[in-house]
Amino acid sequence: MLDFLTRKMPENRLNGVGIISETIYPDKTWRVEFQATYWFARSTCSMTFKPEDFVRVVGMDVDDLTLLIEPMNLSH
Repeated sequence: MLDFLTRKMPENRLNGVGIISETIYPDKTWRVEFQATYWFARSTCSMTFKPEDFVRVVGMDVDDLTLLIEPMNLSH
């Protein structure tokens, strides 16, 4: 099978800042511009984002190639 699709991308390629470009499903799925590409994304916490909000990309769900995002001001 296509094993390369189930592997995680290196962490340093998944961390960074993205910008919300549109809301697909309110409070559930967004479109995010990240590393010069548009991705579907969902939040790791209960948050609402609107277009032009900056978000932190923290990972990816490799099953459906969806970015995992959180607010920029969320502390680790």
